[in-house]
Amino acid sequence: MIEQIEISSLDLRYESYRMKSPGAEKVMLGSISENGIRDPLQGVSTNKARILLNGFKRYRCAKRLGIGIVPYCSLGSDEALGIIELLRISNSMSLSILEQAKLIDELKTVHKMCNGEIAKIF
Repeated sequence: MIEQIEISSLDLRYESYRMKSPGAEKVMLGSISENGIRDPLQGVSTNKARILLNGFKRYRCAKRLGIGIVPYCSLGSDEALGIIELLRISNSMSLSILEQAKLIDELKTVHKMCNGEIAKIF
């Protein structure tokens, strides 16, 4: 379900896991300034925070344009399962192999999941 949320409510802990593309971001900035944000930002909604997983370029463009309310779609309430869902749908997105590797490492180190658990859910 897509909802409208305050951009300041997003937790950006995974921003460094995603690669930046200044050229693509510049094009997106122009598009958002003309048409608004068409695709919702995606993340997980825990009891404590909304953790952004996908949409960092849209987030940065919205901040630069002074947009305070953005569309948001939750991939669930469990952080580890949200990361796995993002990896699952990454085939239709532009999630690079390095970005996927960082997220899998997060599942293994922080969420203490083994390869078998990740593969079983994935």
